Amino acid sequence: MKFVGVDLAWSDRNSSGVAVIEADGTVGRAASHLRSNEEICEFAELSGREEAVIAIDAPLIVKNEVGQRPVERQLTEIFGPFDADPHSASLKNPMFHESGRIRQFAQLLERFGFEHGPKTRKQQPQRVFLEVFPNPAQVIMFPGVARGRHCHYRAPR
Repeated sequence: MKFVGVDLAWSDRNSSGVAVIEADGTVGRAASHLRSNEEICEFAELSGREEAVIAIDAPLIVKNEVGQRPVERQLTEIFGPFDADPHSASLKNPMFHESGRIRQFAQLLERFGFEHGPKTRKQQPQRVFLEVFPNPAQVIMFPGVARGRHCHYRAPR
């Protein structure tokens, strides 16, 4: 089992970053120069049958025609003051269409036998991928520093 983090660029004109962590916690490998979906999968060795959880920092489910998704509005409200809010994702941007880069990456993972599963099974063999947005975690985990600014985050009640 391995865990793969993908900072997926919205276009393959830009580089994507990938980190692979083995089940025992050792960092297997990392790269920040990958461009195509195929390069990402090859680097992370995703075409085999090995169980893996893939965390993708990119919008995977986009149904709104314009504006922000509801979760983006919530994250912006809470974490915007700390410069940790997401970019808006909507179908106005071709990257989120069926032929767009992000949907193509998800379809490639599905061809390799991965399921899009927002709920992973704890300590169970699985081949899943899910959307993550790590910026708020940086605000929570490192209080006092948010993109170089002093901050004090208080969770909403």
